[in-house]
Amino acid sequence: MEELLVQYLEKFLQGYMFSYPQELVKGLGRFLPRILDDFGVDIGKLGYRLNDCDGAGQLFSIIQVSAPLEAIFYYRLERAIFLEEPEHPALPFIASLMRLKTGTELYYSASIGSGLVVAHGVGAVVGPRHVIGRNFTIYQGVTIGQSRAYAQHEFVTIGDDVTLFAGSKVLGKVRVGDGVQLAANSVLMRDADSYSLYAGVPACKVKELPGPENKTC
Repeated sequence: MEELLVQYLEKFLQGYMFSYPQELVKGLGRFLPRILDDFGVDIGKLGYRLNDCDGAGQLFSIIQVSAPLEAIFYYRLERAIFLEEPEHPALPFIASLMRLKTGTELYYSASIGSGLVVAHGVGAVVGPRHVIGRNFTIYQGVTIGQSRAYAQHEFVTIGDDVTLFAGSKVLGKVRVGDGVQLAANSVLMRDADSYSLYAGVPACKVKELPGPENKTC
């Protein structure tokens, strides 16, 4: 599987880049085993299971025809590289490949828990340094970023089981609780209570949602 990863990356880097660090790309296969646990949960959210894949070739075939899943794969790979070698020369090339092939930007310095779903992710941007929990779902046009240019002290903290619908934005130094839903085209610029629906510009709480203790099977 590690050898197939290198072949996969080389194929698309050759197609999209004039040049790239070929020797460094060849060493990236060692990071693949480190992403399989989280990535296995991610693809499970989309109805796939790693155990269902007839070898690595089928896994990479699935990734190629699902742009959202491909974006998640690049993010998981970049994140594993970044955690060990933050200045690895291959990182900007893989980040560019994600943007060019999928239309999505998930910065590798952002921490995102397992169960990530990118649904129709074209135009979605998760900026650097944000901290996001498990079972995070974003739709097209979502942005998580700073409210002002070059405000590096601003970062977003998001809990588990949060969904950001199409076109919504979370901007500034904001803390979002567990189970929050942000309605389409809303702009959230202040902290959000857990298990609540927010909507509007600027977004305000419009409804409380059932917490885990109130959910039924």
